[in-house]
Amino acid sequence: MTENAPSCVSQNGKAKSQIVAEVAKIVRRYGLDYEAWRYVSRRVRQACELRPAKKGRKLPRIGSDPKPCPRFLLPTLARGPILSC
Repeated sequence: MTENAPSCVSQNGKAKSQIVAEVAKIVRRYGLDYEAWRYVSRRVRQACELRPAKKGRKLPRIGSDPKPCPRFLLPTLARGPILSC
């Protein structure tokens, strides 16, 4: 049995399109406007405990910043490269 990709893409694409069609029918049946839909989807995410994946934080790029180097780093930088490759 093959596993789905991490992005949860189905093999044939029909599973998600069927879900989308069912949800669209429900939204139309109950006459939800945009704000009501946002409320419902937020409550569904809470009920199902769905959370977005945590994104990694970008580290600052040293040396590319046009601002001057902080004073506390000057003695360290004056000694030369920290890592030798």
